[in-house]
Amino acid sequence: QIKAMDILDHNDFLCRIQELSKHHRIIAIVGTVNVPLEKIPSFSASDVLAGDGLDRIAQLVQKEQEYVKIKRSLKKMSLKKYVRGMDVEELFDEVREIIDELEKRLNLSLPGDVKIGMLLHIGFLVDKLVHQGKATVFVNVAEYKRQHTQEFKIAQQSFKELEERYQIKMTEDEIAYIVKMCLENDLGSD
Repeated sequence: QIKAMDILDHNDFLCRIQELSKHHRIIAIVGTVNVPLEKIPSFSASDVLAGDGLDRIAQLVQKEQEYVKIKRSLKKMSLKKYVRGMDVEELFDEVREIIDELEKRLNLSLPGDVKIGMLLHIGFLVDKLVHQGKATVFVNVAEYKRQHTQEFKIAQQSFKELEERYQIKMTEDEIAYIVKMCLENDLGSD
């Protein structure tokens, strides 16, 4: 769905975006005035009309459609019987945001199937941690952390809200697995 909005009144525009975000996923903003928002890509009208903006928006729409399909599939699978006592759709959306944030902050390009795997891994991990399941061990975690200090910090920051919300603590071992998944599956790497 495309919504036409007035960007000239910046505060009103931001309020409308915030209100729309409560009920819809905003994929992108296109306008003659650049309105940079954290987590929502924006494109200039000239990029869309004469540049590669339309292609990039099409990729964002395709990515969104893939997530919607996954969400429907997970719902059909009755994931609720595997993730106990949590709103699975809400957890799914939160984890999706974290994966997108990691991809952006680590400057990576992850394939869709890897993101799906990460989504499932992290979702089940949250369930395991909430229910005090046994921790997974990452061999030589201290050395891996030393080699990837910046990536570790970014991942730990990205999981802070999730940890607080579910009252869990992501172990360094789990952070190492997630960082490794990201780095080893980057389409931008050789």
